[in-house]
Amino acid sequence: RDASEIYRAANGAGDPQYRQSRFDLAGALARLAAHQASRGELEAARDSRAEVLQIHKEVLDENDYRMIDARLALKLAESMVPMTHQQRARIGEANKLYATSVGLKEEGDTKGAAEQLLKALEIRNELLGADNPETRTMHEALGTVYQSANELEKAELHYRHVVRVREELLGIRHPEYRGSVHAMASLDMSRNDYDTAIGLHRELV
Repeated sequence: RDASEIYRAANGAGDPQYRQSRFDLAGALARLAAHQASRGELEAARDSRAEVLQIHKEVLDENDYRMIDARLALKLAESMVPMTHQQRARIGEANKLYATSVGLKEEGDTKGAAEQLLKALEIRNELLGADNPETRTMHEALGTVYQSANELEKAELHYRHVVRVREELLGIRHPEYRGSVHAMASLDMSRNDYDTAIGLHRELV
């Protein structure tokens, strides 16, 4: 914070060093918010996310994708605060299930990984909603797991859900939307459907 104020006092808010120092502070606050949330300090996490958004408003255009990310992160943090202790514990359980699934996938146990992810998805759907960014992560992970297991129809269902939600919430210029379209194209390539894969890539040009 002190560095930001020094740059601003010396050269004004348009100074590149001032802007970079504000970005650095926002990044640190975002990491702090994630740490606070993992420790159950949800009010503090919400406040940190609110400060991140305020900093982004100072230095970013309103249509910048990072503004969208900051708004969604704050919305998620706000939705967590009113939760009961039991509900918070279940979110923690979903996080552990997700972490376990990552290890199982790395070990080649795609069936076990999918089982863990489906349980986590059920919890997040119930408590956060189907279109919540945290729920979206489960669909993306399931798509990857099913694709690795060559269960391509199941993979497509989850990938398509991610594409739809990201288009609605983030817009077609957002990097995460583009990443989800690339995942769909990768799935089509694995099915030797090269025309569809090429068409998806062309949409992003």
